[in-house]
Amino acid sequence: MSSTSEEVWQLLRELVRSQQETDRQLQETDRQIQEVKQMLREQNQETERLIREQTQETDRRFRELAEEAARQQQERAEADERYRQERAAEEERRAQEEERRKQEEERRAQARAAEEERQAQARAAEEERRRQEEERRMQARAAEEERRRQEEERRMQEEERRRREIDQQLKELGRQIGGLGAKFGSFTEGLALPSMERILRERFGMECVGPRVRRRKNGQEIEIDVLAYANSDRQAVYVVEVKSHPREEAIDQMKRLLQRFQEFFPEHQDKELYGILAAVSLPEALRQQILAEGLYVAQIDDEVFALDVPEDFQARSWS
Repeated sequence: MSSTSEEVWQLLRELVRSQQETDRQLQETDRQIQEVKQMLREQNQETERLIREQTQETDRRFRELAEEAARQQQERAEADERYRQERAAEEERRAQEEERRKQEEERRAQARAAEEERQAQARAAEEERRRQEEERRMQARAAEEERRRQEEERRMQEEERRRREIDQQLKELGRQIGGLGAKFGSFTEGLALPSMERILRERFGMECVGPRVRRRKNGQEIEIDVLAYANSDRQAVYVVEVKSHPREEAIDQMKRLLQRFQEFFPEHQDKELYGILAAVSLPEALRQQILAEGLYVAQIDDEVFALDVPEDFQARSWS
C-alpha cells in the first residue's frame, strides 16, 4: 500500500511539473504574441507613415501639375491672343494686297484685252493670207499630183511595153541560140550564167562556178541552176536559182532546195550556205518577200543580171 501512495505522489509531482512547463510555454507563447503584436503595430505605423508621405507627395505633385496646367493654359491664352492679333494684322495686310492685286489685274486685263484685240485682228489677217496661200498650194499640188499621175501612168505603160519587148526578145533569142539553151537547160539560165559567174567570183570570192549541177542519192535527184563554192578562207557555198517570171511558190522551192542541200552535198556541210534567186521580171512585193527570207535577189539591169539588195541587207546562212 505504501508503494501505491508513493506512486500517487510521484504522479502528482509530475503533474505539477507538467503544469509548470505548460504555464511556461503559455507565457512564452504570450510573450511571442506580444512581440508579434508590437511588430504589427510598428509595421502599421510605418505603413501609415509611408502612406502619409506618399499622400503628401501626391498632393504636392497634383498641386505642381495644376500650377503647370494653369501656367500652360495662361501661356496658350496669351499665344492665342498674339496669334489672333497677328492673324488680324495679316488679314488686313492681305486684304490691302488683294485690293492692290485686283486693281493691277484689272489694269492688266484691260491691257490684255486691247492686245488680244490687236492680235486677233492680226491673226485674222494672217489666217486669211495663209488660207489664200494654202488654196494656191492646194491648186498647185493638185496640178502636180495630176501631172505625176499622168507621168506614172505613162511610166507604167512604158514598163509594160518594155516587159513585152523583153519577153519577145527572150523568145526570139531563145529560138536563135538553140544549142545554148539545150546546154544550160533554158535561155534564161544561159543568159544569167555569165553575169552570175562574174558576181559570184568578184563579189563573193567563189573559186568554182558550175551550171546545171545534178546529184542523185537514194533514188532521188536534186538539180541546181548554178552552184558556186570556195575552199579557201571564204568557206562558203552559193546556190543560184534562175527564173524568168517567178511566183510565190518559187520562194518555197528555193527554201526546200537549201534545206536538202547538205543531204546531197555532204562534202560542203562545213561551209556557210546562201541562196540567190535571179529573175528577169520580179514584182516589188515578191522581191520584199524574198529578201525577208534572207535570200539574195538578182535582176536584169542593162541586159545583165545584177544583185538587187539593200545596203544593210543581212543574208541568212542555211547551213
